[in-house]
Amino acid sequence: MTFTQLQYFIAIANTESMTKAAETLNIVQPALSRTIQRLEHELGTTLFTRKGKSIALNENGKVFLQFAEQCVNTLNHVHSSFLREDKGMKGSLSIGTLIDSTVIRKAVVAFQKLYPNINLEIVKLSHAAEANTLDFVIASSDFESSQFSDSFYSCELWQESIVLLVSTKHPFAKRHIVKLSDLKDFPFITPLRTDFTGFSKKFFEMANFTPISYLSTNDQSLVFELVCENQAVALLPEYNFPDDFKDDLCFLRISVPEYIRHVSLYWPTTKNFNDLKETFHNFLVNYYQINFNKEN
Repeated sequence: MTFTQLQYFIAIANTESMTKAAETLNIVQPALSRTIQRLEHELGTTLFTRKGKSIALNENGKVFLQFAEQCVNTLNHVHSSFLREDKGMKGSLSIGTLIDSTVIRKAVVAFQKLYPNINLEIVKLSHAAEANTLDFVIASSDFESSQFSDSFYSCELWQESIVLLVSTKHPFAKRHIVKLSDLKDFPFITPLRTDFTGFSKKFFEMANFTPISYLSTNDQSLVFELVCENQAVALLPEYNFPDDFKDDLCFLRISVPEYIRHVSLYWPTTKNFNDLKETFHNFLVNYYQINFNKEN
């Protein structure tokens, strides 16, 4: 049992909504759901009564809430007394991204709240070669970052499945898992000139699958709207699920081929790793460890 599990449990208990709790905690809903499932598995009992999209504490949950609040209050007091962060740290850091991800934006917001005097310059890169002049780069260690040389150090931040985005009106919407071959008769929206373009192409090649093309675009909002209208389906990194369309879209696990994308932080070996960089590095590693790669 972890402090994070207790925090997440209390947030759901207070809001009686997975969606509202995820927004309050500034994390994605799938990560929140998995954390609570692991907590219930560890305790050997359910804590909530679930009916459709509503969720409320059951009798076990009400008893556990008292314990959770007592523990969190105690730990928060210890943290405020002995483990205060240095919010006065100042400086600037340049961060490049080779992927477009919701969870990167969430991490940046969380870092700026904790260190308001550190200025972050976020740069969207089109090629790994552009990373040499930056302090850090966030990229997939599978396809997008294949051109990084030995002159970069790296550490993994998070892992995510590649899933299938469909409308809740889609005939497969009630299924949890699909094979890519099941989609041979359905049109796909494919990414155009984005970080996900090369990956999607190689993913289809791995599966020996030729999708029916409906549209290619680099406008992610258009992708969500078209899928929402059940015009087509699309591949999507799991943690990029759009909160704004949560009532009209769902994602399905792809079992064949199954692929996990690994996202890493890179930084040049030629640059001095000062206290400011170490602070950012440690924050990101801890942030993703807590929110996305919790208990094994």
